[in-house]
Amino acid sequence: MVLPMQNHGWTLIELLIVLAIITTLTALSLPQADYSSRLTSRQQLQRLADGIRLARSEAILLGKPVRLCGLEAGQTARCADDWNTGFSILAEGDVIFQHRWQFNGRLTWQGFNRQNYLTIDERGMLRYQNGSFTYCPADLDKTKAQQLIINSAGRTRLAIDSDQDGIRETSSGTPITCHQ
Repeated sequence: MVLPMQNHGWTLIELLIVLAIITTLTALSLPQADYSSRLTSRQQLQRLADGIRLARSEAILLGKPVRLCGLEAGQTARCADDWNTGFSILAEGDVIFQHRWQFNGRLTWQGFNRQNYLTIDERGMLRYQNGSFTYCPADLDKTKAQQLIINSAGRTRLAIDSDQDGIRETSSGTPITCHQ
């Protein structure tokens, strides 16, 4: 007479196989380093866009021009020509806000009027300074490049990849390029 098998639990082998499957699926579902660096640079440019909105609001509220510029390394109320440390918002030499970057790459400003800072007038408009901030990662990988485009009204938008080739396009529709 054959007795029916009673199943009282899992064997050690079955548990190890299930654990291996769960570990593999978890590892595949975690974000890759590339995605993480893209997200960080995108978040930092979004922080810059928030800073531009704050500068516009302050200029209107104070009724006087406000300057947005690169952050001077010594935390002073002076503008730096380089945007790679962070940015400052100043009104008549007084610091309104400062932010230090948290990404590994290079940020450049290119706009009309060839000034390396933005002046927002008491109406919240840029003084003939529309242009773009371009972030290029340290490895110059164009697929990780980001761009924040600013119009003369001080409104911002992040560049998108409209042709789905993995590289975002500038406001004129050309791919963002990174140079040394």
